[in-house]
Amino acid sequence: MDKEKIKINPWFVHALLSPLAGYADIDVDGVDEYRNVDPNDEVTMKKIIREVFLPFYKNRNTPEFCEKMKNSLKFYLSTNSFNWERKFNSCLLPFDHPDNPRDFFVWIWEEWCPNERYQISNVSDYYVNDDINELQMY
Repeated sequence: MDKEKIKINPWFVHALLSPLAGYADIDVDGVDEYRNVDPNDEVTMKKIIREVFLPFYKNRNTPEFCEKMKNSLKFYLSTNSFNWERKFNSCLLPFDHPDNPRDFFVWIWEEWCPNERYQISNVSDYYVNDDINELQMY
């Protein structure tokens, strides 16, 4: 019997940035503190991830939604078939991306899944469903 493939969706990677998405151009209490951070400072960026992003994932999303985000992130980090800069910039975060935008997503993984590797051994176990409407199902 064939193993069921894991469905991933690039829009779930987009959803990873939703806690601060859109705040680049607006003034909201508490967001100004992020405007001057050094995006290449791993310690600072991981602190923001721990304090802002992770609670959002845990408190605002269903376990199924989080699993979809996690599988999609794992796939794209493993395959390097993703335009990290474009995705980061499209979310209008209140800080710039690191010199290597992929680093920010690796830091999300390291903070969110500290005891897991993101590398997948068999890309053929996954298939891409590039449908933004799937986000509405969870």
